[in-house]
Amino acid sequence: MWGIKGRYDEPKNEKEADLDDLNDYNRQLYRDEVAGLIERLNSALKPGEPKLYAPHINFNRAIGRWAGQKFHAQNGEPLDDHAYEQHLSEYMPSAQDKKLLLDIIANEKQWIAQKQGARDPLETISEPRKSAINL
Repeated sequence: MWGIKGRYDEPKNEKEADLDDLNDYNRQLYRDEVAGLIERLNSALKPGEPKLYAPHINFNRAIGRWAGQKFHAQNGEPLDDHAYEQHLSEYMPSAQDKKLLLDIIANEKQWIAQKQGARDPLETISEPRKSAINL
């Protein structure tokens, strides 16, 4: 008899589920999927252009086994407090970046042509985007 264990890849996963690690396991599957999509985007870059990458799974975690620990975004190496604060200032959006995003969202209707004969999707989409910026 099949039981639901909560893993996205349950039908093809041969290993017994670690019930204490399901969230981290599924987070890793999601990160791997995103990393694969980013690699596809990288194939469109010109030679010599910097490659895009998904951040390391340990970086900037608020939940799970890596929560509150300090790791480098690209290579996952542990960082001390000072190095991590410097690293965050280089890798995470600044207050100025967040303000720019809010300005872009506020002006969406000015640069996206309204679709004729249909509900305006921008009527409701900007509020979730604003809340995702975490100002």
